[in-house]
Amino acid sequence: MRNVRGVYQLTALFFCFFLNFEGKAQNFSNTGKEFWVGYGTNSFFYTQDANLNKQEMVLYLSTGDKPAKVTVSVPGTSWSKAYTVPAHSAISTDPMPKNSAADNGADARLTGEGLFQKNIHIVSDVPIGVFVHTYGNFSSGGTTLLPVETYGYTYFSLNTSQDYTNSYSYFYVIASEDNTVVRITPSLATKGGRARNVPFDVTLKKGESYNVLGAQQAGTIGNDMSGSKIQSVPGTDGRCHPVAVFSGSSRTGICMLVFNDNSGGDFIMQQVFPANAWGTQYLTAPTSTTLSTGLLNKNRFRVFIKQLGTRVFRNGVALSGLQNNSYYEFESMVGENITATGPIMVAQLILSGLGCGSLGAGDPEMIFLSPIEQAINSVAFYSTSKEAIDKNYLTLVIPDNGLASLRIDGGTAYDSVYAHPGLAGYKVVIKALPLTPMQHTVASDSGFTGITYGLGRAESYGYNIGSYVNNLAAIPEIKPDNSNETYSYVCTKTPFHLSVKTIYQATAITLHFSRVTDIVPATDVTITNPVPSGTAVIKGKTYYIYDLPDSYTFTRGGEHVVPLSVTAPSIDNCSQSEILNITIPVHQGPGADFTAPSVCEGEEVTFNYVPKSPDAGFSQWLFGDGTSSKVLTPVKKYDDGGTYQVTVQVVRDYDGCWGDTTKPLVIKPAPDVAFQLPARICMPGGEATFTNSTTVPGNANAAISWRWQFGDDGMATTKQPVYRYAAARDYTVKLYAASAGCADSLSLPLPASVFANTPVPDFMLADTAFCSNGAAGFTDNSTYDKTLPATWAWQLGDGTTGTGSNVTKNYTQAGTYNVSMVITAGGCTAEAVRKPVRVYNPPRVDAGAEVIISAGEKALLKAVVNEADAKIAWSPADQLTGGNTLQPVATPMLDQLYYVTATGKAGCSSKDSVWVRVYNDIRVPNVFTPNGDGINDFWEIKGMQSYSRATLDVYNRYGQLVYRKTGGYGTPWNGTGTGGNLLPAGTYYYVLQPNANGYGKITGPVTIIR
Repeated sequence: MRNVRGVYQLTALFFCFFLNFEGKAQNFSNTGKEFWVGYGTNSFFYTQDANLNKQEMVLYLSTGDKPAKVTVSVPGTSWSKAYTVPAHSAISTDPMPKNSAADNGADARLTGEGLFQKNIHIVSDVPIGVFVHTYGNFSSGGTTLLPVETYGYTYFSLNTSQDYTNSYSYFYVIASEDNTVVRITPSLATKGGRARNVPFDVTLKKGESYNVLGAQQAGTIGNDMSGSKIQSVPGTDGRCHPVAVFSGSSRTGICMLVFNDNSGGDFIMQQVFPANAWGTQYLTAPTSTTLSTGLLNKNRFRVFIKQLGTRVFRNGVALSGLQNNSYYEFESMVGENITATGPIMVAQLILSGLGCGSLGAGDPEMIFLSPIEQAINSVAFYSTSKEAIDKNYLTLVIPDNGLASLRIDGGTAYDSVYAHPGLAGYKVVIKALPLTPMQHTVASDSGFTGITYGLGRAESYGYNIGSYVNNLAAIPEIKPDNSNETYSYVCTKTPFHLSVKTIYQATAITLHFSRVTDIVPATDVTITNPVPSGTAVIKGKTYYIYDLPDSYTFTRGGEHVVPLSVTAPSIDNCSQSEILNITIPVHQGPGADFTAPSVCEGEEVTFNYVPKSPDAGFSQWLFGDGTSSKVLTPVKKYDDGGTYQVTVQVVRDYDGCWGDTTKPLVIKPAPDVAFQLPARICMPGGEATFTNSTTVPGNANAAISWRWQFGDDGMATTKQPVYRYAAARDYTVKLYAASAGCADSLSLPLPASVFANTPVPDFMLADTAFCSNGAAGFTDNSTYDKTLPATWAWQLGDGTTGTGSNVTKNYTQAGTYNVSMVITAGGCTAEAVRKPVRVYNPPRVDAGAEVIISAGEKALLKAVVNEADAKIAWSPADQLTGGNTLQPVATPMLDQLYYVTATGKAGCSSKDSVWVRVYNDIRVPNVFTPNGDGINDFWEIKGMQSYSRATLDVYNRYGQLVYRKTGGYGTPWNGTGTGGNLLPAGTYYYVLQPNANGYGKITGPVTIIR
């Protein structure tokens, strides 16, 4: 920025992210679903002029192949915004809250040193890239955010020199989890009074941050906080929690020229890579100038070390002059090869315009470079001319063999290329980018590192175009099971053993194979107190080699990351353990092909191997049914139809890689022939129904042709035939079925015992006609084989039915009934036989009223009948004249019951009866002796047997009724009262009323003698 006051123009914007958001998902990168960032300390927070709080901070949200739903919020406030971002695009958010009128009191700014509870949280439903841009009058800065899965446990603040009035070098730490405790060791004194190299602990909740500002010295100089250590230590839950760290300056100049409009200071904020992602080799390339693409500018470089004692080399020459026990610094206008004996981090600094001999327009910027260990091969970024940018550039460092496949915005054109002076085999590629705001892509089959930057009058920006953020403390070594050599890659479907090289002498190692996709077996392996099989020195670092005992196989190609937990005393964190991610490149194995015709089951099929890779040889066949063969051109039969996944395997000699091709082989199934014979064939007629249940396995809708042979030269081609046999004997029935050229047959015996004669039905009537008040009998008279089980079904003509060979029916109404019978014997059912049955009602006869006569008199009986031609018969015939007439004359001596029977059609008859009562004189005794001696114990009244309606009342001398008898005197009195009590001896008085034959009341005394 210009070091003068005036109208502010916003710096150009740039945002980088991975081109394929999910294709490299196994490596940690700058794309993810959750991010945290603070509103970094800016000189505009506390300036004493009109620019107070004039800065704005916005986010740029960028998507890959999928659209994203993103929520940006400041927890602890009501401020929250939701955004929908289309695929392959980027949008700008609303400004972050800074306690302005539009923020409703929300404020996310880090306004001083100390604990801050309100920071910015970004959550997406799919992986995205997030870029932060903070701008204000003559000040601009930004950073690409790293997602929470890249957060680490140990950091060092990486800053520039601090040279600007009333401004500060700073760093801050943000917790992504509760119970986070960080130990901060400032490299120099802080504005808040923290002493140099004196650690202090801070407890943070999720989303809280702690901001540290370097103390100011005399004039414009402030403490450069580079080398300050931030380390996660155990929280209240006993665990260390990962954190994010940001470094920067509220505003600073780098070689700034005083009172020069083309030279100024700027705001800087960059998210720091965790220490476990630092590398050991960096290839730098200077920025171009606004004067010419090919005219390279002077840059300043800072090389930060993780551990004291680490040796750093510049093009093979050891660097000296370690500053603040944390970094080396030098200036250069050429590409440099920076290597080290331990992890380092390199920052490339763009100087203030014209400062320290730099050329053209520009302004301070700090870019964290990627080591070649974190090189990538596909990125995308967004550039713009905003504000006042004159030139946009892209500078890449790429292996020589990557140039042929290098594509920038889909094309092969670039403006400048030269050999990297620090390392043979690498090129530096420069391309001038248009000023039109747009998105750019870079891709190659080889990994590259790079920066992009924009330059203008007192304006500049610059960023790393993208980097993996993997832990580099471990290296895999791969040995295919069929090879004695080790390789840096493995092929799909190739069994291999894995060795791990790590800089730590481990006390425990766990490989988390359960978190790895497409590996078999996917089971975690833990080795306690592992013994290294050896050591190796790589680029000056000693690696311990640990061999795993088991064999593994990847089923799909790509870069697969295996998480590795290592515990070692030398690991600088609270648990002395670290999760490392070793990347295993999995290549596609050699190709192969084969041909094999589709045949029917049971037929021979010949397999022909077709080579596809000249460097691979045939190994074996896997036929998909559990069998295999090492014969080059095998011949095989499949017993069952179906689709078999046939594989031909090949192996490559020089790296032991397996390859195969699996193709489906259709073995056409023959029909599964099945049918059921009839359970019974009834003769004559011989109708036989065959049930066809044939299927084609795996094809319910297959077209099938049929051919039946019934054993007597008869044939049919229908699926469910009905055939008629002329004679009963043994037969063999055969069914042929064919489908899609495949056929099968089934023969079943049809024995003579299946045949049976149909019964000849008949039944007999018990009589020619029946009476409605009598039973009608029906008896089966059919002709059939009595050795066979039989059943009968009767319909009796009035809606009722019967079963059994003999049936009896009582009809209640006269009429003609059609009775039918169906007989089934041995499964053969005859047609129904029917016969009419006549039922008559009997005549209705009435013998007349009871007749009463005196002894010696004649009684005329008066019967009536409803049928005039009915035959009449009276009984008993004694003392009766005209016994076959309706009105005979009876002369009984005693009471007599006479019966009259009327007989009509079909002998149907009915009967009635009438009493003839004969009355005699009544003689009443006046004494009896009911003393139980068997003599005169009852009051016997002669002549009373004829008086059935007589009543008798007996009274004592007091006129009290003691005994009553009604309805005749059939049982003589025994001297008991009406209650059954014995009456005392004495004289009683009776009243006898015969109620017939003219008798009136008969009264008198009767004496009981005991």
